[in-house]
Amino acid sequence: MRTRSLINPDNFQRTLSALGFNRDVSKPVSACTLRGVERDEVLRRAMLCDVPVGKFIADIVDVDIIVRNFDEVHCPEVMTGLWTKEHLLSHDNNWEFLSTDKASLVMSSFHEAYALYVPWKADPIVRNKLQWMPRCYDVLARFQRPVEKRGCDFIGNMHMIGWRFDTYSNSFKTYSPVSYFSKRHKCIPALHLAGISYLEGRHLPNHANARGALRRESGAPSIFPGVSKVEATTAAVSKGYACDAHEDILDKLPESIGFYPSASTPADWTFALPDSKVLIDLKKGPCMIYVNPQKRHATLMSSCKPEHDGLGSAIFTKRVMVGQRARKSFAVPC
Repeated sequence: MRTRSLINPDNFQRTLSALGFNRDVSKPVSACTLRGVERDEVLRRAMLCDVPVGKFIADIVDVDIIVRNFDEVHCPEVMTGLWTKEHLLSHDNNWEFLSTDKASLVMSSFHEAYALYVPWKADPIVRNKLQWMPRCYDVLARFQRPVEKRGCDFIGNMHMIGWRFDTYSNSFKTYSPVSYFSKRHKCIPALHLAGISYLEGRHLPNHANARGALRRESGAPSIFPGVSKVEATTAAVSKGYACDAHEDILDKLPESIGFYPSASTPADWTFALPDSKVLIDLKKGPCMIYVNPQKRHATLMSSCKPEHDGLGSAIFTKRVMVGQRARKSFAVPC
């Protein structure tokens, strides 16, 4: 998808300079914290896919704005196969490592967002809403086998629920019918996914509204009928998962991912954004990362403990779930 420029880079440079951040936005820079009206304006203009970020819990947390220039850091030869943080940094030390208690928006000088990172210390509700993840994974592991992903390198187990498009039958099917789950166990994944959906609506309300509108317009049922707060068409829950860098070009909206480490999770558990050369520390505690699916991303493999109990959970909406009528009738104003 071609980048949509919403702001002149010279104007953005002057904005930063007026705020006391005299940096050249044509090169990778460290984080700068914007507050108040200036921060709200940057967040309003920032784009994840085709939807503006909008007002991001503006009265609750400060947001670090991390400007990375795409042309300077794009390196297509890097990140094929499974990588560890140690191996990656030894290959190239020009990475920005995020291990902070503040929310951070990684973006280009043209306000194209790569990812939004929200640790639980920036918003304590994150930890509260993600606490169902361990029990959710246990239920899914009990009732279904992990998916076998083709065409990529990965380690760990991932369980999928919701709708998928079967190319052989040219029809929509579910990963595991809801009838597989007992009534008592069904509520646990439903509560967990409702929590992920709540956090998306809290942090990125424009995207949450778009996800719900796309699902309703396409006619796709909810993952768990009767749980109206779960608007995504598909979800994944994983344990000890790591994969190669990839783009989810078939995703219509950002992938909303929650991470939940434990006391025994290895210290080098890391999430990578290769196109902006940013690494995010996943060991600091529960967090949410909203990823632009058209930019490469990967969960790195731990070098000291490849098989571990770190949990991840994501909701997403595939373009194939959105019909022609929905694409024409749905539009989010900038």
